[in-house]
Amino acid sequence: LVGRDDLIDQVVAWLQTGTRLVSLVGLGGIGKTSVATAVAHRLAADGTRVWFVDLSAATDAGTAAHSVARATGIVVESDPVASVADWASNADGVVVLDNLEQIDDATGLVRTLLDRGGAVRFVATSRRPLHVREEQLLTVKPLAVRDADGAAGDATQLFRQRAELVRADLDEIGPEIVAQICDLTDGIPLGVELAALQL
Repeated sequence: LVGRDDLIDQVVAWLQTGTRLVSLVGLGGIGKTSVATAVAHRLAADGTRVWFVDLSAATDAGTAAHSVARATGIVVESDPVASVADWASNADGVVVLDNLEQIDDATGLVRTLLDRGGAVRFVATSRRPLHVREEQLLTVKPLAVRDADGAAGDATQLFRQRAELVRADLDEIGPEIVAQICDLTDGIPLGVELAALQL
């Protein structure tokens, strides 16, 4: 993961000081899931219990609740949202809700989980904010192609890392060529990676 250390540090600091919900928002391919995964690994390494919930196949609160249940290992009763909310009221740790923008009434689902109290905290990745009271919002931005001094930025570093997987002669590609390619991706990490792998 390149160029996201400050963002990861901020999310971890908020969660460790009592923030109940951190939302990572931004364009598709901008790296929200990568940041959330890095946060999860950092917290787990420090002894925090973490559950990662992939919501890419969920469409509403019910199917999202089933995804949470699978990730956390709880038994769903007749009402999946109520079952997950009951679990959340006694859980202690961090739940990563990835791809939350897919869920109809995602705000209502998260509101229900937060209202049950407990020590559980949430990291949400989405293309838009949830607009709930407890939300701390962080916008995940594109990687810089050049830094303030005009030197190679994080996008070009990511490009070179990925390109080394497919090209042994990468040193023959000049830095300005790499910067021009990264400019075409607008510094969006997924675009940078896909461009590098085309070499």
